[in-house]
Amino acid sequence: MKFFAPRFAGIALLAAQVSANGVCYDPDHTAVGGAMTAESVIEDLKVIKTRGFDSVRTYISKFGNTNLGLLIASANLTVALGVPYPQSDYVTQLEAAVTAANAGVVEYIFVGNENLAGATSVPSELISIILKIKSLVSATVKVGTVQRNTEVINYSGISGWSELVDACDVLGVNIHPYFTPGTTADSAIDVVKNQWAIMVKNFGDKLLVTETGWPSDGTLSGSIGSIAGLQTFFDDYKSWSSSMDESYYFQMFDTPYKTNPFEKTYGLCTSDATVKIDIPLVSDVVDAVSDVVSDVVGVVSGAVGTASGSPVVSGVAGAASGAPVPANVVGGVPVVSNVVRTVSSLLG
Repeated sequence: MKFFAPRFAGIALLAAQVSANGVCYDPDHTAVGGAMTAESVIEDLKVIKTRGFDSVRTYISKFGNTNLGLLIASANLTVALGVPYPQSDYVTQLEAAVTAANAGVVEYIFVGNENLAGATSVPSELISIILKIKSLVSATVKVGTVQRNTEVINYSGISGWSELVDACDVLGVNIHPYFTPGTTADSAIDVVKNQWAIMVKNFGDKLLVTETGWPSDGTLSGSIGSIAGLQTFFDDYKSWSSSMDESYYFQMFDTPYKTNPFEKTYGLCTSDATVKIDIPLVSDVVDAVSDVVSDVVGVVSGAVGTASGSPVVSGVAGAASGAPVPANVVGGVPVVSNVVRTVSSLLG
């Protein structure tokens, strides 16, 4: 029905805006203003959920007495936990990750994050740790590592790489077009697409995008960070990643404790949770869907009142009585079913 075209176009746009459903999260983003606490994490998770994300990737699994995986899961978000190998506390972090995983709240555990940058060989210990974790958790938890696109593309120069990949259920890759000299925000998604295609050819469905983003400040080798660039890349990323089962955008909050302007400003929000770009609230999406449902119900009700005995009314009556709705119903019934599916996908 042409009457609904603008409404459904809006719903399609809003649905796309929440399709990038994973986001990277550093709970220490408030380090300049104060130490992270369980309470500060809970507040952060509220922000993450209201902006349409349903999965969170972390770089640690525990701080103090707080099990990060259990805390995130309590907010009804799925979890990808990091074990920061080879940091000195990686065993403690590993134990926390396993505890959360065995509570049934973890989707991924990643051992190491870009720890093979510039390496010519894979530490055998890294492989052993991955295998150990796999032996301690359910097979439904995917265990692997996260490395830079540089190493994933140029893996042939790294001894032990094949053994590492064989040990992994999942191979996370961080793709940052900002570090490709001369890249503009407008062309950044093409850099990501091209590099992704190369890596998928070699590693197939083991691959998972675990970081990609664009900063809102700073310059590096001709690449310029800006708010407008962040908006452009995030929109392009959402469109590109919408067909993926999972991917993680980098990142939710700025990290002012880092050194360079571009490192500090990858966040979709500032460190104090002020949103930097246009990311619709989930409540806005729900309101838009509700408006469409109201319009559809109004048209169907009107049809019932003014066209008694028509094919449309017969179809509506059949649906109300539990009878099958004819496939060739002309009016509101197919539209209603589409709206219901849209609501389910947005809220589920």
